[in-house]
Amino acid sequence: MRIGDFLAQVAALPGEQSDYAVYLAAPDSVDGDSIDVQLVPVVRVDWESDPKAVRLYPELPDSEETSLETLEDLMGVMPLESDVPQDARLQVEEPIVRTGTGYYHVGFVDVTETIVGPTSKEMWLLTKPRSEFAADDLPA
Repeated sequence: MRIGDFLAQVAALPGEQSDYAVYLAAPDSVDGDSIDVQLVPVVRVDWESDPKAVRLYPELPDSEETSLETLEDLMGVMPLESDVPQDARLQVEEPIVRTGTGYYHVGFVDVTETIVGPTSKEMWLLTKPRSEFAADDLPA
């Protein structure tokens, strides 16, 4: 997703940005558990000029950083539009959930899409295509 598209979606939302909880979302990869979607708050946002990307970092279990729980919190730390080209990519550090002391290959993926639940007042930043999520699991 390009940052210009994301900012346009945020601008088009009804109500206040503080009304919306915001999460990074990934399908759960563990078969047989009762979790279908991993939801994690963002704790940090960085602008990388090479490659042109706004990068979002998930809250980790041992993180001491404050979660950006609402869209207003997230937008408050986003780089200014004047500093970021509209074609810059919106990316997420993954995996968004890391448990235990195992080794994780950490990398960045583009946000594929944002989903907003008008009733739940949640915005999910998807790290995988919508087709990998069950329709029942998306915010209502």
